[in-house]
Amino acid sequence: MKKLASAISGEYQDTRSEKVDLSQVNDLVLAIDQHLDSEIRPVFKKSTGFSPSEKNTCHRFWWYKFHGVEFPVTHDARVQRIFDVGHAVHSRIVSYFDSMGVLLEVEHPVPQKDGCPPISGFIDAIIDWDGPVVVEIKSISHEGFMLRNTYNKPSTDHYKQIQWYMHYTDIHRGIVIYECKNTQRMMAFKVKYDEDFCNKLIKQYAKIYKRAIEDQIPERPSAYNSDRCQGCRLLTVCWDGEEL
Repeated sequence: MKKLASAISGEYQDTRSEKVDLSQVNDLVLAIDQHLDSEIRPVFKKSTGFSPSEKNTCHRFWWYKFHGVEFPVTHDARVQRIFDVGHAVHSRIVSYFDSMGVLLEVEHPVPQKDGCPPISGFIDAIIDWDGPVVVEIKSISHEGFMLRNTYNKPSTDHYKQIQWYMHYTDIHRGIVIYECKNTQRMMAFKVKYDEDFCNKLIKQYAKIYKRAIEDQIPERPSAYNSDRCQGCRLLTVCWDGEEL
């Protein structure tokens, strides 16, 4: 009421039209980027199992991971914010399942399975949707979202990932949920368990695992300038000391 009375008497000044000092605003943005960059450091990793979300199938890459390797920094503050948005989407959608009363498990560790290569990682959620269902949650760009809408199915990588989960949990019903980063539109795809696909996948990764635990590092399968090597997060580690 005091502010209203001041405005009526002419004492109150509306400062909303005052010129903003953009240099100070940009300094804040720069400070955020610098803070995030300072938090991004090389990380030592030693895997005990394969990650279903990992696309790399190079024997040499997995040899490094199973024997222990320091992953160099390959992203900046902007990419870190993209990762953070993805994590926030996961948390929010899981909270919807919880409030709906259908959430059974969240961040469920992938169990090991006899006769199969070891796995490490976490399933986004297991829900009760006319019985237990394994759920994988993905946030994607508008372009990616439209592609999924056009093809009316998950991407090959996401299909493979949820097949891993269904095979190792023996929960043979899966759903991949996509949320568009631009619009928050959502779509979901039911995925039917494919035993033949999983058996081929297991056979492939059993060979990779056999090579990964050997004492001697495997030969590089590709040339330095190949797309495969250039897209690898261990490029600089793998080719260190070589004349290029």
